[in-house]
Amino acid sequence: MYIFQNALQNLVRNKGRNILLAAITLAIITTTVVALIINNTASALIDDYQGRFGSRVNIVLDNEQVMNNMSYVMAHGRPELTAQQSIAFSGSDHVLEFEMSAFQGAFSDSLRSIDAEFGSCVKFVD
Repeated sequence: MYIFQNALQNLVRNKGRNILLAAITLAIITTTVVALIINNTASALIDDYQGRFGSRVNIVLDNEQVMNNMSYVMAHGRPELTAQQSIAFSGSDHVLEFEMSAFQGAFSDSLRSIDAEFGSCVKFVD
């Protein structure tokens, strides 16, 4: 019982300190709630704008432009989008999805197709 009486007396004695501590705690809670509300509202607006104004973009080589500039192509070779450039484009915050594909043709005298009309199997010829 003595502990409870002493605790109540300390609360009454330290009234000013407790009011100041309560005011600071209330200010911290209020600013935290306001910051969370602003953050959630901004995120919702960003998602809404991206949904309404976003567009799908493919970056490919314009073959018609290359054919029109054949003198440049003959002198410098056909321009290609390098893997490093593709990876750099994929790192943008404005890119929703990035898909990269590559193809490599292979020709060999030691490979012969088993089923040429379906092109499903390859057999090694010694």
